[in-house]
Amino acid sequence: MVGRDLARDGVDLSEALHGLRTTFALVVGREPDFESTRSLGIAWSDETLGYLHEVSCENPLTGLATLAHIRGRLAEIQRGAESRGHVGDPTHALVVVDVPLLTGGDHEVRLGSALVMAQVASQVRLVFEGEESVGEASPSRLLVIAERTDNLGNRVSTLRDYLAEVTPPDSVVRIWIEGLPAGAAATSTLLDELART
Repeated sequence: MVGRDLARDGVDLSEALHGLRTTFALVVGREPDFESTRSLGIAWSDETLGYLHEVSCENPLTGLATLAHIRGRLAEIQRGAESRGHVGDPTHALVVVDVPLLTGGDHEVRLGSALVMAQVASQVRLVFEGEESVGEASPSRLLVIAERTDNLGNRVSTLRDYLAEVTPPDSVVRIWIEGLPAGAAATSTLLDELART
């Protein structure tokens, strides 16, 4: 917790570790133990990575667009539709890819899940290789902003076949097409719901 607060306040890691050392010396009269140092470092780096993910349009590990970018892209599409008088007649939809992943908080599980999602994202990009935005709604759910065309259903079916090759045989990957609401507030609510796993 302290590591997160320090990172949020703009304290660099070296300064945070020095503060931990000073605090231990004053309070308990010794050097910080490994677990305290490790906890501070992990909390500090997690907060820093979270900040970088919000600032960047892409997750550096998976190459997927962030949820903030997906929100911005949908807002652009809706503004464009409104300017052309297409309110209530969405030209785009969301393709939702929900991948069951291992659960747990340790580093190996998180890294393994991220690698599975990178493989899934690669397959998604084989099917949606054009101007579609592919992003993360959550660590186990991808969103594709796709144009509503006559072959969208066929593309989703093809994606389902491709994903069967990169996901464990006993996992059930769910894929569906989610229609977009007409208003910005309703779209934001929809994204909030899809971001919950």
